[in-house]
Amino acid sequence: MLPDFPETKNLFHEALTLYMQRKSREISPFRDVRQTKVHEGDAMQVARADGSRSESSFRTLSAELTLQTADIENLTLQKVIEFHDKIIEQMVREKTKFTLEMIDRDLPRSQTAGEGRRFDATMLLDALEKIQIDFHPDGTMHQLNILGGAIIAERWEEAKAQFEASPELQQRYAEIVRRKREDWRDREASRTLVG
Repeated sequence: MLPDFPETKNLFHEALTLYMQRKSREISPFRDVRQTKVHEGDAMQVARADGSRSESSFRTLSAELTLQTADIENLTLQKVIEFHDKIIEQMVREKTKFTLEMIDRDLPRSQTAGEGRRFDATMLLDALEKIQIDFHPDGTMHQLNILGGAIIAERWEEAKAQFEASPELQQRYAEIVRRKREDWRDREASRTLVG
């Protein structure tokens, strides 16, 4: 009979679980989005400021990786981490796909900007008008991230050049940021503190 080391196995399991959680967060396109743990139930409801609501059921996401018996003989910690990295990448792809499906399904059309239009600086400003923006205590805006494919990346440079060449667009941007900062200050001032 082979010896068993349950405490050591538990330590490795905890370390690899923590590694997977941190790595998946690090490579996720949603890494900067606030997260909330749901401790019970089988669905989640989102209530928006405009009064609209959406409910989504939970879905089990999984990843699979096949390990050959021959691979076990030469298994090192580095190879174990490489196997875990492959699983993490699969899970992040599945979570991203699921999240984008839910956003597309649940986002009210009133909250979309530029559907059917070519991405440009005006569309970006239209989108900024419709989102809630948070600010740091010193009044600087939190970093905004845009998730998109290669086409968006190409058009981003065009939109940036268009924005830099237009004083009207720059003035509109400054006005949007000023209003969003006031909205943020109002939200912060009306927050109920617990404790």
